[in-house]
Amino acid sequence: MITNARQLYPVKDESQTIAGIPVRVFLPPSIPATKRNRVLINLHGGGFNVYASSFLESIPIANLTGTKVISVYYRLASQAPFPAAVDDVVAVY
Repeated sequence: MITNARQLYPVKDESQTIAGIPVRVFLPPSIPATKRNRVLINLHGGGFNVYASSFLESIPIANLTGTKVISVYYRLASQAPFPAAVDDVVAVY
């Protein structure tokens, strides 16, 4: 499915760490000048309990909006109690 998404919505992506939190950064093929200072922070679905495929959300969002998308891999509730996930997201923000 991810291969199909990449074919339909070309993006560049790379793993990074922001404030000690693992993230994946998705960039569209080109970013319009009016959107170069914008970023969308994507919090994958899963209710802080499971990782949902943020790739399938972030790839088309980045491509179709021409906006940089950062997908946060926050700690899950099963591994770290509340408010660990919230703290991770705030740290990235």
